[in-house]
Amino acid sequence: MIRTAVARAGLCALVVSFATPSPGQTLAGGSGHSLVLKPDGTVWSFGVNSNGQIGNNTLTNQPTPQQVAGLIDVVAVAAGAQHSMALTSAGTLYIWGDNYYGQVGDDSTTDRKVPVQSSLANVVAIAAGEYHSVALTSTGDVYTWGRNTNGQLGTGNTTQSKIPALIATGATAIGAGYDHTLFVKTDGTVWAAGLNSSGQLGDASTTQRPSPVQMTGISTATAVAGGDQHSLILLSDGTLKATGANSSSQLGDTTTTQRTSPVAVSSLTGVVAIAVGGSHNLARTSANTVWSWGGNLSGQLGLGDTTNR
Repeated sequence: MIRTAVARAGLCALVVSFATPSPGQTLAGGSGHSLVLKPDGTVWSFGVNSNGQIGNNTLTNQPTPQQVAGLIDVVAVAAGAQHSMALTSAGTLYIWGDNYYGQVGDDSTTDRKVPVQSSLANVVAIAAGEYHSVALTSTGDVYTWGRNTNGQLGTGNTTQSKIPALIATGATAIGAGYDHTLFVKTDGTVWAAGLNSSGQLGDASTTQRPSPVQMTGISTATAVAGGDQHSLILLSDGTLKATGANSSSQLGDTTTTQRTSPVAVSSLTGVVAIAVGGSHNLARTSANTVWSWGGNLSGQLGLGDTTNR
C-alpha cells in the first residue's frame, strides 16, 4: 500500500511512504520502457519496444504491462536506455533488447527480442548504464560490457566489449550512470571509471578515467548509484554523499555548484536504499518514507509541480 502524503519542508521532499519494504530492485525504467518484478518472481514490461527491450519477441510498442516469457524466480531487474536485465535467485542473468554496443553480452551486436542467458554465473547484483551493463558475482568480481566510448567499462581503454570483462575484485556493491561505472569495495571505499566531465567520478578532477579510480573521502560506503553526470553514495551510518553535476540541485547540498569530490547531502538520515534518475534522486529511509530532490522539469519528484528541489 502506498500512502500519498506530500510534505514540502526543507531541502528534500517526502513523496511516498511504503507499508513494507521490498527485498530487491523490483522496478526499473529505461529511456521509454519499464520493468516490474512481481512477488511471484515474474517480470512484466511495457513501453517503447524499438529494439526488443520489452522481451515479447516483437518490435511493437506495449502500452500495458505484459509478462516477459521464460523468466521465473527473478529477484532483481535493471534497465538501460533500450536494454533490459533480470537476475534470478540462482544467480543466472538474462539480458535482452538493444545490442548495438554489445550490451547484451552474447558476443554479438544483434538486438535480442527475448531474454538471452548470460555466460556469467553466481551473479548477485546488476546495474545498467545507458548503453553498458554491470554485474557483481558472489565472489566480489565486477564485470562490465557494452559501450565504452568514455572508458565507462573500466577496462583501461575505450574499446567496446561484447562479452563481460572482469574489472575488479573484492567488491560488495555496484552502480552505473549514463557513461560511468561505480563499485564499492569491502573496505567501504568507492571506485569509479568513465566519463568525468562534471566530476561524477569524485576523484577531485574532471578527467575521463578508462580505469577505475578511488573516490576521495569515502571509506564507509554500502551502496552507489549513478545519474547522467552525478553519483550518489550511501554510507553505513545512513547518510548520503554526492558528487558531479549540480545545476538542478541534484547533489542536495543546498547549492547548484558542481562538485568534483563528494559532499554531504543535507537533511537526510536513516537512509537504507537509493535510486538515481538523470538529474534527480530518490532515497528510502528505515521508516519506509521516500524522499526526492534535484531536477523536476517533468514533475519527476512527484510533488505536483515542476520546481527543482
